[in-house]
Amino acid sequence: MIAAASCGRAVPPHESPAAPTSAAPSAAPPGGEAPPATPAPATDAYGDPLPAGAALRLGSLRFRHAEGVINAVAFLPDGARVVSASDDRTLRIWSAVTGQELQRFEGHTDEVSAMAVSPDGKLVATSSADKWDVATGKPRVGFERHGHELTSVAFSPDGRTIATGSRDDTARFWDAATGKSRATLRGQGGDVHTVAFSPDGKLFATGSEDGAVRLWDGSSSTEVRRFTGHTDDVSSVVFSRDGRTLASGSFDTTARLWDVASGKSLHALAGHKEWVDAVAFSPDGKVLATASWDGTIGLWDTATGTLQKRLSGHAGWVIAVVYSPDGKSIASAGHDDGVRLWDAATGAVIWQREDLDTRGGSLAFTPDGKTLVLGGGPLVVRMTAATGATTGTFEGPTRTITGVAISPDGRFVAAANQDTTALVWPLGLP
Repeated sequence: MIAAASCGRAVPPHESPAAPTSAAPSAAPPGGEAPPATPAPATDAYGDPLPAGAALRLGSLRFRHAEGVINAVAFLPDGARVVSASDDRTLRIWSAVTGQELQRFEGHTDEVSAMAVSPDGKLVATSSADKWDVATGKPRVGFERHGHELTSVAFSPDGRTIATGSRDDTARFWDAATGKSRATLRGQGGDVHTVAFSPDGKLFATGSEDGAVRLWDGSSSTEVRRFTGHTDDVSSVVFSRDGRTLASGSFDTTARLWDVASGKSLHALAGHKEWVDAVAFSPDGKVLATASWDGTIGLWDTATGTLQKRLSGHAGWVIAVVYSPDGKSIASAGHDDGVRLWDAATGAVIWQREDLDTRGGSLAFTPDGKTLVLGGGPLVVRMTAATGATTGTFEGPTRTITGVAISPDGRFVAAANQDTTALVWPLGLP
Protein backbone atom coordinates (compact mmCIF):
# COMPACT_ATOMS: atom_id res chain seq x y z
CA MET A 1 0.00 0.00 0.00
CA ILE A 2 0.50 3.07 -0.33
CA ALA A 3 3.26 11.72 7.87
CA ALA A 4 5.71 13.78 10.50
CA ALA A 5 7.44 16.96 9.37
CA SER A 6 7.19 20.55 10.51
CA CYS A 7 6.72 21.85 7.00
CA GLY A 8 6.11 20.66 3.46
CA ARG A 9 5.90 21.86 -0.10
CA ALA A 10 2.90 22.21 -2.36
CA VAL A 11 3.23 20.43 -5.69
CA PRO A 12 1.61 22.24 -8.65
CA PRO A 13 -1.67 20.68 -9.80
CA HIS A 14 -1.65 18.12 -12.61
CA GLU A 15 -3.44 20.22 -15.17
CA SER A 16 -4.50 19.12 -18.62
CA PRO A 17 -3.16 20.96 -21.66
CA ALA A 18 -5.13 24.06 -22.57
CA ALA A 19 -7.41 23.95 -25.58
CA PRO A 20 -5.75 25.03 -28.86
CA THR A 21 -5.96 28.75 -29.62
CA SER A 22 -5.77 30.71 -32.84
CA ALA A 23 -2.64 32.65 -31.90
CA ALA A 24 -0.68 34.00 -34.87
CA PRO A 25 2.30 31.88 -35.97
CA SER A 26 5.82 33.05 -35.23
CA ALA A 27 7.46 34.99 -37.98
CA ALA A 28 9.77 32.96 -40.17
CA PRO A 29 13.45 33.84 -39.99
CA PRO A 30 14.78 35.71 -43.04
CA GLY A 31 15.31 33.30 -45.91
CA GLY A 32 13.91 30.36 -43.98
CA GLU A 33 10.73 28.62 -42.86
CA ALA A 34 8.85 29.05 -39.61
CA PRO A 35 9.90 26.53 -36.95
CA PRO A 36 7.50 23.57 -36.60
CA ALA A 37 4.83 23.88 -33.93
CA THR A 38 5.49 21.98 -30.70
CA PRO A 39 2.98 19.11 -30.44
CA ALA A 40 0.58 19.24 -27.50
CA PRO A 41 1.30 16.73 -24.71
CA ALA A 42 -0.68 13.47 -25.05
CA THR A 43 -3.67 13.12 -22.72
CA ASP A 44 -6.03 10.32 -21.69
CA ALA A 45 -9.75 10.15 -22.42
CA TYR A 46 -10.42 12.64 -19.61
CA GLY A 47 -7.76 15.16 -20.55
CA ASP A 48 -5.16 14.17 -17.95
CA PRO A 49 -1.51 14.04 -19.13
CA LEU A 50 -0.04 10.65 -20.07
CA PRO A 51 3.49 9.51 -19.21
CA ALA A 52 6.03 10.21 -21.95
CA GLY A 53 5.48 7.92 -24.93
CA ALA A 54 2.20 6.38 -23.67
CA ALA A 55 -0.72 6.21 -26.11
CA LEU A 56 -3.64 5.39 -23.79
CA ARG A 57 -4.65 5.07 -20.14
CA LEU A 58 -7.43 2.61 -19.26
CA GLY A 59 -9.07 4.01 -16.16
CA SER A 60 -8.60 7.38 -14.52
CA LEU A 61 -6.39 9.22 -12.05
CA ARG A 62 -9.41 11.06 -10.65
CA PHE A 63 -10.22 10.72 -6.92
CA ARG A 64 -7.37 8.25 -6.50
CA HIS A 65 -4.23 8.14 -4.41
CA ALA A 66 -1.83 5.91 -6.34
CA GLU A 67 -0.90 3.98 -3.19
CA GLY A 68 -2.20 3.51 0.32
CA VAL A 69 -5.47 3.72 2.20
CA ILE A 70 -7.35 7.03 2.29
CA ASN A 71 -7.79 7.75 6.00
CA ALA A 72 -9.75 11.00 6.01
CA VAL A 73 -11.77 13.19 3.64
CA ALA A 74 -13.48 16.54 4.07
CA PHE A 75 -15.17 19.22 1.98
CA LEU A 76 -13.64 22.67 1.91
CA PRO A 77 -16.11 25.43 2.85
CA ASP A 78 -16.84 26.33 -0.78
CA GLY A 79 -18.28 22.81 -1.34
CA ALA A 80 -16.51 22.61 -4.68
CA ARG A 81 -13.37 20.93 -3.42
CA VAL A 82 -12.57 17.83 -1.37
CA VAL A 83 -9.37 17.23 0.60
CA SER A 84 -8.06 13.72 1.40
CA ALA A 85 -5.29 12.31 3.61
CA SER A 86 -3.64 8.97 2.86
CA ASP A 87 -1.15 6.31 3.90
CA ASP A 88 0.90 7.39 0.86
CA ARG A 89 2.11 10.37 2.98
CA THR A 90 0.30 12.99 0.93
CA LEU A 91 -2.60 15.41 1.32
CA ARG A 92 -4.54 16.06 -1.89
CA ILE A 93 -7.28 18.44 -3.02
CA TRP A 94 -9.79 17.34 -5.67
CA SER A 95 -12.60 18.89 -7.65
CA ALA A 96 -15.81 17.66 -6.01
CA VAL A 97 -17.52 17.74 -9.41
CA THR A 98 -15.06 15.73 -11.50
CA GLY A 99 -12.50 14.14 -9.19
CA GLN A 100 -9.53 15.82 -10.85
CA GLU A 101 -6.53 16.35 -8.59
CA LEU A 102 -6.02 20.10 -8.16
CA GLN A 103 -3.25 20.26 -5.57
CA ARG A 104 -0.87 17.87 -3.79
CA PHE A 105 1.06 18.43 -0.55
CA GLU A 106 4.16 16.33 0.13
CA GLY A 107 6.58 16.38 3.03
CA HIS A 108 5.26 13.89 5.58
CA THR A 109 7.59 11.06 6.50
CA ASP A 110 4.80 8.70 7.58
CA GLU A 111 1.11 7.97 6.98
CA VAL A 112 -1.33 10.87 7.21
CA SER A 113 -4.01 9.41 9.45
CA ALA A 114 -6.14 12.47 10.27
CA MET A 115 -6.69 16.10 9.30
CA ALA A 116 -8.85 19.15 9.99
CA VAL A 117 -9.83 22.10 7.78
CA SER A 118 -9.89 25.63 9.22
CA PRO A 119 -13.32 27.36 9.19
CA ASP A 120 -12.24 29.81 6.48
CA GLY A 121 -10.86 26.96 4.33
CA LYS A 122 -7.39 28.50 4.08
CA LEU A 123 -5.53 25.96 6.24
CA VAL A 124 -5.52 22.19 6.68
CA ALA A 125 -3.95 20.60 9.75
CA THR A 126 -2.75 17.01 9.56
CA SER A 127 -2.02 14.30 12.10
CA SER A 128 1.63 15.43 12.21
CA ALA A 129 0.56 18.96 13.33
CA ASP A 130 1.45 20.39 9.92
CA LYS A 131 -0.62 23.23 8.45
CA TRP A 132 -1.04 23.52 4.72
CA ASP A 133 -2.06 26.54 2.63
CA VAL A 134 -5.01 25.64 0.38
CA ALA A 135 -4.83 26.68 -3.30
CA THR A 136 -7.75 27.04 -5.72
CA GLY A 137 -8.51 24.85 -8.78
CA LYS A 138 -10.94 24.27 -11.64
CA PRO A 139 -13.58 21.58 -12.50
CA ARG A 140 -13.25 18.92 -15.21
CA VAL A 141 -15.22 16.00 -16.75
CA GLY A 142 -16.40 12.61 -15.43
CA PHE A 143 -14.37 9.41 -15.15
CA GLU A 144 -14.42 5.60 -15.14
CA ARG A 145 -11.94 3.17 -13.58
CA HIS A 146 -11.48 -0.03 -11.61
CA GLY A 147 -11.93 0.29 -7.87
CA HIS A 148 -8.79 -1.67 -6.97
CA GLU A 149 -5.46 -2.72 -8.46
CA LEU A 150 -5.37 -4.48 -11.83
CA THR A 151 -4.07 -8.03 -12.10
CA SER A 152 -4.14 -8.86 -15.82
CA VAL A 153 -4.65 -7.47 -19.31
CA ALA A 154 -5.41 -8.93 -22.77
CA PHE A 155 -6.06 -7.69 -26.31
CA SER A 156 -8.95 -9.09 -28.31
CA PRO A 157 -7.85 -10.88 -31.52
CA ASP A 158 -9.03 -7.97 -33.69
CA GLY A 159 -7.14 -5.48 -31.52
CA ARG A 160 -10.19 -3.30 -30.93
CA THR A 161 -10.81 -4.23 -27.30
CA ILE A 162 -8.56 -4.44 -24.26
CA ALA A 163 -9.73 -6.53 -21.30
CA THR A 164 -8.55 -6.05 -17.71
CA GLY A 165 -9.03 -8.06 -14.53
CA SER A 166 -8.98 -6.46 -11.10
CA ARG A 167 -9.08 -7.08 -7.38
CA ASP A 168 -12.33 -5.10 -7.33
CA ASP A 169 -14.09 -8.40 -8.29
CA THR A 170 -14.71 -7.33 -11.90
CA ALA A 171 -13.29 -7.55 -15.39
CA ARG A 172 -13.73 -4.74 -17.90
CA PHE A 173 -13.73 -4.28 -21.66
CA TRP A 174 -12.18 -1.03 -22.94
CA ASP A 175 -12.13 0.59 -26.37
CA ALA A 176 -8.52 0.21 -27.55
CA ALA A 177 -8.71 3.42 -29.60
CA THR A 178 -10.17 5.78 -26.99
CA GLY A 179 -9.58 4.13 -23.60
CA LYS A 180 -13.29 4.35 -22.75
CA SER A 181 -14.92 1.53 -20.76
CA ARG A 182 -17.30 -0.60 -22.83
CA ALA A 183 -18.58 -3.15 -20.33
CA THR A 184 -18.08 -4.32 -16.75
CA LEU A 185 -18.30 -8.07 -16.05
CA ARG A 186 -19.54 -8.61 -12.51
CA GLY A 187 -20.38 -11.74 -10.51
CA GLN A 188 -16.80 -12.98 -10.53
CA GLY A 189 -16.65 -14.58 -7.10
CA GLY A 190 -13.85 -12.41 -5.75
CA ASP A 191 -10.61 -11.03 -7.15
CA VAL A 192 -10.16 -11.58 -10.89
CA HIS A 193 -6.58 -12.83 -11.26
CA THR A 194 -6.48 -13.58 -14.98
CA VAL A 195 -8.27 -12.88 -18.28
CA ALA A 196 -8.04 -14.32 -21.82
CA PHE A 197 -9.86 -14.06 -25.16
CA SER A 198 -10.60 -17.07 -27.33
CA PRO A 199 -8.75 -17.02 -30.70
CA ASP A 200 -11.90 -15.94 -32.58
CA GLY A 201 -12.78 -13.32 -29.95
CA LYS A 202 -16.26 -14.71 -29.42
CA LEU A 203 -15.53 -15.98 -25.91
CA PHE A 204 -13.70 -14.51 -22.94
CA ALA A 205 -12.42 -16.35 -19.88
CA THR A 206 -11.73 -15.14 -16.33
CA GLY A 207 -10.13 -16.93 -13.39
CA SER A 208 -11.10 -15.84 -9.90
CA GLU A 209 -10.49 -16.05 -6.20
CA ASP A 210 -13.33 -18.54 -5.70
CA GLY A 211 -11.51 -21.21 -7.75
CA ALA A 212 -13.86 -21.03 -10.74
CA VAL A 213 -13.14 -20.35 -14.39
CA ARG A 214 -15.94 -18.37 -16.02
CA LEU A 215 -16.65 -18.24 -19.74
CA TRP A 216 -18.31 -15.09 -21.09
CA ASP A 217 -19.93 -14.13 -24.37
CA GLY A 218 -17.57 -11.56 -25.88
CA SER A 219 -20.39 -9.55 -27.44
CA SER A 220 -23.08 -9.52 -24.74
CA SER A 221 -20.67 -9.74 -21.76
CA THR A 222 -22.89 -12.40 -20.17
CA GLU A 223 -21.64 -15.56 -18.44
CA VAL A 224 -22.29 -18.65 -20.57
CA ARG A 225 -20.43 -21.39 -18.69
CA ARG A 226 -18.58 -22.03 -15.45
CA PHE A 227 -15.80 -24.58 -14.91
CA THR A 228 -15.35 -25.84 -11.35
CA GLY A 229 -12.80 -28.26 -9.91
CA HIS A 230 -9.96 -26.17 -8.53
CA THR A 231 -9.92 -25.93 -4.75
CA ASP A 232 -8.14 -22.56 -4.55
CA ASP A 233 -7.73 -19.32 -6.53
CA VAL A 234 -7.36 -19.59 -10.31
CA SER A 235 -4.20 -17.70 -11.22
CA SER A 236 -3.99 -18.13 -14.99
CA VAL A 237 -6.17 -19.06 -17.97
CA VAL A 238 -5.29 -19.51 -21.64
CA PHE A 239 -7.02 -20.89 -24.76
CA SER A 240 -5.39 -23.33 -27.17
CA ARG A 241 -4.82 -21.90 -30.65
CA ASP A 242 -7.80 -23.83 -32.08
CA GLY A 243 -10.05 -22.50 -29.28
CA ARG A 244 -11.30 -25.97 -28.32
CA THR A 245 -9.36 -26.35 -25.06
CA LEU A 246 -8.90 -24.03 -22.10
CA ALA A 247 -6.08 -24.41 -19.57
CA SER A 248 -6.07 -23.02 -16.03
CA GLY A 249 -3.47 -22.81 -13.27
CA SER A 250 -4.30 -22.55 -9.58
CA PHE A 251 -3.00 -21.90 -6.10
CA ASP A 252 -4.10 -25.50 -5.36
CA THR A 253 -0.76 -26.55 -7.05
CA THR A 254 -2.48 -28.04 -10.11
CA ALA A 255 -3.32 -27.07 -13.66
CA ARG A 256 -6.40 -28.28 -15.51
CA LEU A 257 -7.43 -28.78 -19.12
CA TRP A 258 -11.07 -28.12 -20.01
CA ASP A 259 -13.24 -28.82 -23.03
CA VAL A 260 -14.59 -25.40 -24.00
CA ALA A 261 -17.78 -26.68 -25.63
CA SER A 262 -18.94 -28.89 -22.77
CA GLY A 263 -17.12 -27.50 -19.74
CA LYS A 264 -15.82 -30.99 -18.94
CA SER A 265 -12.49 -31.33 -17.14
CA LEU A 266 -10.17 -33.30 -19.44
CA HIS A 267 -7.10 -33.64 -17.21
CA ALA A 268 -5.92 -32.49 -13.78
CA LEU A 269 -2.16 -31.93 -13.98
CA ALA A 270 -0.71 -32.67 -10.54
CA GLY A 271 2.98 -32.69 -9.76
CA HIS A 272 4.01 -29.23 -8.60
CA LYS A 273 4.66 -28.67 -4.90
CA GLU A 274 3.55 -25.02 -4.80
CA TRP A 275 1.15 -22.67 -6.59
CA VAL A 276 0.89 -22.81 -10.36
CA ASP A 277 1.14 -19.13 -11.28
CA ALA A 278 1.06 -19.24 -15.10
CA VAL A 279 0.17 -21.60 -17.96
CA ALA A 280 0.94 -21.47 -21.70
CA PHE A 281 0.07 -23.70 -24.66
CA SER A 282 2.61 -24.56 -27.33
CA PRO A 283 1.45 -23.19 -30.71
CA ASP A 284 0.43 -26.69 -31.87
CA GLY A 285 -1.51 -27.30 -28.64
CA LYS A 286 0.32 -30.55 -27.87
CA VAL A 287 2.19 -29.27 -24.79
CA LEU A 288 1.15 -27.13 -21.84
CA ALA A 289 3.83 -25.27 -19.88
CA THR A 290 3.18 -24.53 -16.21
CA ALA A 291 5.15 -22.06 -14.06
CA SER A 292 5.19 -22.80 -10.35
CA TRP A 293 6.27 -21.27 -7.07
CA ASP A 294 8.28 -24.46 -6.49
CA GLY A 295 10.88 -22.94 -8.85
CA THR A 296 10.21 -25.21 -11.83
CA ILE A 297 8.43 -25.24 -15.18
CA GLY A 298 6.45 -28.34 -16.10
CA LEU A 299 5.88 -29.45 -19.71
CA TRP A 300 2.78 -31.63 -20.01
CA ASP A 301 1.35 -33.77 -22.81
CA THR A 302 -2.12 -32.30 -23.37
CA ALA A 303 -3.50 -35.53 -24.88
CA THR A 304 -2.62 -37.72 -21.89
CA GLY A 305 -2.04 -35.23 -19.08
CA THR A 306 1.38 -36.71 -18.29
CA LEU A 307 4.49 -34.74 -17.35
CA GLN A 308 7.07 -34.86 -20.17
CA LYS A 309 9.83 -32.66 -18.79
CA ARG A 310 10.63 -30.38 -15.86
CA LEU A 311 12.81 -27.29 -16.33
CA SER A 312 14.82 -26.14 -13.31
CA GLY A 313 17.19 -23.24 -12.81
CA HIS A 314 15.33 -20.28 -11.35
CA ALA A 315 16.42 -19.56 -7.78
CA GLY A 316 12.94 -18.47 -6.74
CA TRP A 317 9.27 -18.72 -7.69
CA VAL A 318 8.57 -18.96 -11.42
CA ILE A 319 5.81 -16.43 -12.07
CA ALA A 320 5.53 -16.20 -15.86
CA VAL A 321 5.92 -18.53 -18.84
CA VAL A 322 5.19 -18.07 -22.54
CA TYR A 323 5.97 -19.93 -25.79
CA SER A 324 7.53 -18.15 -28.76
CA PRO A 325 5.17 -17.97 -31.78
CA ASP A 326 7.13 -20.68 -33.62
CA GLY A 327 7.08 -22.97 -30.56
CA LYS A 328 10.85 -23.46 -30.57
CA SER A 329 11.56 -21.61 -27.33
CA ILE A 330 9.99 -20.86 -23.96
CA ALA A 331 10.51 -17.66 -21.96
CA SER A 332 10.12 -17.56 -18.19
CA ALA A 333 10.42 -15.00 -15.39
CA GLY A 334 11.13 -15.71 -11.75
CA HIS A 335 11.10 -13.89 -8.44
CA ASP A 336 14.90 -14.13 -8.51
CA ASP A 337 14.90 -11.10 -10.89
CA GLY A 338 15.72 -13.59 -13.62
CA VAL A 339 14.39 -14.03 -17.15
CA ARG A 340 15.38 -17.13 -19.12
CA LEU A 341 14.89 -18.38 -22.66
CA TRP A 342 14.77 -22.17 -22.97
CA ASP A 343 15.01 -24.52 -25.94
CA ALA A 344 11.54 -26.08 -25.99
CA ALA A 345 12.77 -29.40 -27.40
CA THR A 346 15.83 -30.02 -25.19
CA GLY A 347 15.14 -27.85 -22.12
CA ALA A 348 18.57 -26.21 -22.47
CA VAL A 349 18.96 -22.57 -21.46
CA ILE A 350 19.56 -20.34 -24.50
CA TRP A 351 20.19 -17.17 -22.47
CA GLN A 352 19.45 -15.84 -19.02
CA ARG A 353 19.43 -12.48 -17.26
CA GLU A 354 19.40 -11.81 -13.54
CA ASP A 355 19.43 -8.00 -13.53
CA LEU A 356 15.73 -7.24 -14.12
CA ASP A 357 12.97 -6.17 -11.76
CA THR A 358 10.48 -9.03 -12.14
CA ARG A 359 8.00 -8.07 -9.40
CA GLY A 360 4.54 -8.83 -10.75
CA GLY A 361 6.35 -10.25 -13.78
CA SER A 362 4.54 -10.89 -17.03
CA LEU A 363 5.97 -11.83 -20.43
CA ALA A 364 4.78 -11.55 -24.04
CA PHE A 365 6.31 -12.12 -27.48
CA THR A 366 5.53 -9.93 -30.49
CA PRO A 367 3.73 -11.87 -33.26
CA ASP A 368 6.94 -12.24 -35.30
CA GLY A 369 8.77 -13.70 -32.27
CA LYS A 370 11.68 -11.27 -32.60
CA THR A 371 10.88 -9.19 -29.49
CA LEU A 372 10.16 -10.27 -25.90
CA VAL A 373 8.49 -7.85 -23.50
CA LEU A 374 8.70 -8.03 -19.70
CA GLY A 375 6.40 -6.14 -17.36
CA GLY A 376 8.01 -5.97 -13.93
CA GLY A 377 8.21 -3.40 -11.14
CA PRO A 378 7.35 0.01 -12.62
CA LEU A 379 8.83 -0.75 -16.06
CA VAL A 380 8.01 -2.47 -19.33
CA VAL A 381 11.29 -3.76 -20.78
CA ARG A 382 11.63 -4.50 -24.51
CA MET A 383 14.25 -7.15 -25.35
CA THR A 384 15.63 -8.85 -28.43
CA ALA A 385 14.29 -12.40 -28.18
CA ALA A 386 17.39 -14.00 -29.70
CA THR A 387 19.86 -12.56 -27.17
CA GLY A 388 17.87 -11.00 -24.32
CA ALA A 389 19.48 -7.60 -24.90
CA THR A 390 17.38 -4.61 -23.79
CA THR A 391 16.28 -2.42 -26.69
CA GLY A 392 13.95 -0.05 -24.86
CA THR A 393 12.01 0.64 -21.66
CA PHE A 394 8.65 2.25 -20.90
CA GLU A 395 7.96 3.86 -17.56
CA GLY A 396 4.75 5.36 -16.26
CA PRO A 397 2.89 3.69 -13.39
CA THR A 398 3.72 4.53 -9.80
CA ARG A 399 3.33 0.94 -8.65
CA THR A 400 4.05 -2.58 -9.91
CA ILE A 401 3.02 -3.74 -13.38
CA THR A 402 0.97 -6.92 -13.03
CA GLY A 403 0.40 -7.94 -16.65
CA VAL A 404 1.40 -7.14 -20.22
CA ALA A 405 -0.21 -7.88 -23.58
CA ILE A 406 0.85 -7.07 -27.14
CA SER A 407 -1.65 -6.03 -29.80
CA PRO A 408 -2.24 -8.55 -32.61
CA ASP A 409 -0.41 -6.30 -35.10
CA GLY A 410 2.59 -6.03 -32.79
CA ARG A 411 2.48 -2.25 -32.66
CA PHE A 412 1.35 -1.65 -29.06
CA VAL A 413 1.95 -3.03 -25.58
CA ALA A 414 -0.64 -2.71 -22.81
CA ALA A 415 0.38 -2.92 -19.15
CA ALA A 416 -1.94 -3.51 -16.18
CA ASN A 417 -0.89 -1.70 -13.01
CA GLN A 418 -1.52 -1.93 -9.30
CA ASP A 419 -2.54 1.75 -9.37
CA THR A 420 -6.01 0.72 -10.80
CA THR A 421 -5.19 1.80 -14.38
CA ALA A 422 -3.58 0.34 -17.49
CA LEU A 423 -1.31 2.13 -19.93
CA VAL A 424 -0.75 1.52 -23.63
CA TRP A 425 2.49 2.40 -25.42
CA PRO A 426 3.55 2.17 -29.08
CA LEU A 427 6.29 -0.46 -29.15
CA GLY A 428 8.30 1.57 -31.65
CA LEU A 429 9.39 -1.43 -33.71
CA PRO A 430 10.21 -1.20 -37.44
